[in-house]
Amino acid sequence: MPEQISQFLDENATDSILSTRTFVVADQRTAEDSTLLLVDLGSDGFDMVRVSASQVNVQATCVWVATTSVNELRSIADGDGIFRGGGGPEPKRGGAAPRKQLASRDSRQE
Repeated sequence: MPEQISQFLDENATDSILSTRTFVVADQRTAEDSTLLLVDLGSDGFDMVRVSASQVNVQATCVWVATTSVNELRSIADGDGIFRGGGGPEPKRGGAAPRKQLASRDSRQE
C-alpha cells in the first residue's frame, strides 16, 4: 500500500509541497480509534508507525526534517504499538501559562 501511495503522489502532486517520502494515511482503523499511519520512505524501504491524531502532524514534521525517526517513535510507543506522545499530561488550551521555575545558582554549578 505505501508504495502505491508514494507512486500516486509522485505522479500527481508534482506542483505541490506534498512529500512523497513522509506521509500520513487514514484508513479503516482511523475511523475506529482516531489513529493514523505515519509512513516514511528510508533507504531500506517504507517504515510505518501508528500515531494518535493529536500527535500526527508534529511527529510527521519531526520525521520529515529528521529530528526523529519512525523507529524511534515505534520504540517509545505504548504497549499496543500506538505513539500517543511523551507520556506527559495533555497540553491545556487557553488560559495563563504555568510559571517558569528557574534552577537555583547552587544547582547550576554542580
